[in-house]
Amino acid sequence: MQLAKRLRQLVGQHQLTIPELSRLTGVPVNTLHNWLSGQAPRKLEQVKQVAEFFNVTLDDLIFGQEIRIEPTKLPELLMTGQYEIVIRPTTRRREPDASGAGGGKVEPAKERK
Repeated sequence: MQLAKRLRQLVGQHQLTIPELSRLTGVPVNTLHNWLSGQAPRKLEQVKQVAEFFNVTLDDLIFGQEIRIEPTKLPELLMTGQYEIVIRPTTRRREPDASGAGGGKVEPAKERK
């Protein structure tokens, strides 16, 4: 499991402190510190909250890798039954880039109450 390493990377990239991440995600500070020290998470829902905040998949956050599939291979892979498509709302809104697609600047997630 790469959770500690990946969490450190994401916290650094977003220039956050652990208390700030805790406040923004609702995951207790002690829990985040436990993950950073290498302890396995006890509640998947908390890991999901952090993944959604950083707009990464659970695979990326926990294992340090995200599976990317070439779009032309998608129909073939779906027919094998090994993959599924999941559509979920993001926690961050992307501004359209020059092409009108959503690849532009990422706005910070709004604080959850």
